[in-house]
Amino acid sequence: MVIVGGLVAVYALFPPVPIVTHDNNYELWLNAFDQLIRTGKLFPDWIKAFSLGHGNPLFVFYPPLFFYLAEIPRLLGTNLVVAVKVIVAFSTLAAFFAMYLLAREFLGKWGGLTAGLLYMLAPYHLALIYVRGAYAENLAYALLPLLLFFIYRIFTKSNRWVTLGMAGTLGALIISNLPIVLMAGVMSLIFVVVLAVTMKRFPLTPLATGLLGGLGLSAFYWLPMVTSLPLIRIDNFAGPTYYFANEFVRPLELLRLLYWGRTDFFQIGLIAVILMVLYLWQLYRPTRAARPNLAPFLWVGAAALFLLLPLSYWIWKITPLLPYIQFPFRFLGILALALAIIGGAVLIVVKPWLRYILLAGLLAQSIWLARPPAGYRLPIYKQDVAYTVYGDIKAYLTTLPSDTINPTLEMHTADLGFLPQGVDKEKLKALAIPQIYPAITAWSLEQAAQYYLPIDRMITSAQATVITHVEDTQRGAEFDVTMPQEDILEYQQFNFPGWTVALDGGYKQPLASDYWLGLTIPAGQHHVKFEFTAVPGAVAARILSLITALILLVIGLLKSGKLGKSTGKPITHGKTRAQYKSR
Repeated sequence: MVIVGGLVAVYALFPPVPIVTHDNNYELWLNAFDQLIRTGKLFPDWIKAFSLGHGNPLFVFYPPLFFYLAEIPRLLGTNLVVAVKVIVAFSTLAAFFAMYLLAREFLGKWGGLTAGLLYMLAPYHLALIYVRGAYAENLAYALLPLLLFFIYRIFTKSNRWVTLGMAGTLGALIISNLPIVLMAGVMSLIFVVVLAVTMKRFPLTPLATGLLGGLGLSAFYWLPMVTSLPLIRIDNFAGPTYYFANEFVRPLELLRLLYWGRTDFFQIGLIAVILMVLYLWQLYRPTRAARPNLAPFLWVGAAALFLLLPLSYWIWKITPLLPYIQFPFRFLGILALALAIIGGAVLIVVKPWLRYILLAGLLAQSIWLARPPAGYRLPIYKQDVAYTVYGDIKAYLTTLPSDTINPTLEMHTADLGFLPQGVDKEKLKALAIPQIYPAITAWSLEQAAQYYLPIDRMITSAQATVITHVEDTQRGAEFDVTMPQEDILEYQQFNFPGWTVALDGGYKQPLASDYWLGLTIPAGQHHVKFEFTAVPGAVAARILSLITALILLVIGLLKSGKLGKSTGKPITHGKTRAQYKSR
C-alpha cells in the first residue's frame, strides 16, 4: 500500500518536461545556481543575469536547500528539468517517512504507516506539486514532522542524538522556505507548550541546545539575509500582490470534493472529512482501550484552521510577522499534518473492512488529484528538450540562436522583488531599450536573443568613452576604457552591498549612480574591474555555521545513547498504548 501510494503521488512527474504551475522559475533558478557552483562559488548569492540583466541578490534572500539538493542529480549528469523533478519526488516520499516517525510515537507502527500515507497524499501537498509548483515549500513540509518528532523525543527520551537531530532538522527547515519557518515556529511553540502541560516537565537544556544548534547551522543563510533586509524593497512580499486578506480560505472551499484546478485547491479531501467524523464519533463512544492523547495535534490543527479562515483577519493585521507568510491558505499544510495523525488514529481501530475501503478511497482520490490540471509546457532551455512528442517543435528549437527557448518564463526574473531600495520597477521597465520589456503576450521565440542588454551597452558615460576588451563574467565585468576627461562611468548592475571595483588594480568604493554601480574615472586609459564578492557579514556567518557544525560533531562523538525506540511513556488516556490496537 505504501509503495502504491508513493507511485500515485509522483507518477505525473515522470514525463521529462515541466508542469504548468503558478511558479515556473525552478529551472531558471537552478541553472543560475548550477553555473555559480561550477565556478567554485559554494554559496551562490548575486545572479547577474536576473532582473533584465541588471542583477539580483536572489540567493542572499531565497532559501537555498532545494537547489543544493537539486545540484546533486545535476552534477551527476541530469538536465535541469529532471534534476528538479528528482528532488520534488524525494521531498514527497520524505514527507511519508517523516510523518511515519512522528505518528509511530503516538499510534504505533501501523498507525504511523497510515498517517504517513494520509500526509503524503494530502490534497494540499499534491497541489504544491501540480498546481502551485511551490517545490521548496513542499520540501519544508517534509521536514516539519521530523522536527516535531525530535521535539517529542526530547520530552520522552532525551539524549545527544535526539538533540543533534533537532538541530539538524531545524537548520534544514530554516534554509528550505521562509514562510513555512514562520508557521513552524508558531506551531512548534504550541506543540511544546501542550507537551509541557500534559507531561508536567520541560526539558529546557536539550530544547535550547537544539534551537541554538539549528540557528547556528543555518547562520550562513539567515544572518546575511537579515542584515541585508533594510537594503532591499520588501514591500512586494506583504502586498498588494501578496496581501493576506485576499488569500483566506472560505469554509465551504475546505469541503469541496471534486473541484480541482489552478484556483481550486483548498479542499482537505473527502477521506479526511470522513476520518474526522469517525474520530469525533470515537471520542464519545465508551471504550476500555487506552486512547492516545492527541492533544498536541488537536491544538496545532485548531490553530492552523483558525489562521487560514477569514475569522483570523485581525490576528493577521496586528501580528508583525504574519503578513510575510503571505497566504493564509499555507496553513493547509499544518492542518494536513494534524489531520494525518487524527486519521491514522482512526484507521487503526476501525473494522478491517472499513479500513480497506477508506485506504482504497484515499488512493482513488489521490489519483484524481495527483495530476497537473494545466498540463505540461516547454522547458526554458534548449538543452532540456527531451520529450520527443514535440517532434517538429524540437527540431525547430535547435535552430534558435539563443539557448533560451521559453523567454516568457525568463521574463519572470524581473519580478522577483529582491531589488535595492529606491528602485522604481515601473521606471526600470522604461529604461534603456524599451523592447526589453514588452507585454509578455507579445514575446516570441525568435526574439529570444534580444531580451538582455549586451554587456558593452550596460557600461555608459556622459562622455564619448571608448570601451574595449570587455570580459563578461558570472560575477561582474572587466574592460579597458578611454576617458576624454574625468567623469562617472556607469555599470548597469544594481548597486548592492558586496560589489567591489578595481581601477588599474587599486580597489575603490563604487558609487551609487541612479541605483546603478558607478565609478569616477580620470581622463586617460584605464583598466576597470567590477566584481561581486560577498554580502557584508557573509564570511563571518559561514564561519559561525562551520563552528556550530564542529561543536555538534564533538557532542555527537561523546558517549551517548542510541536513537532507538522511545523508553518514555507515550501520552495516553486510559491504561496503556498497547491496549489501543486494531480490533
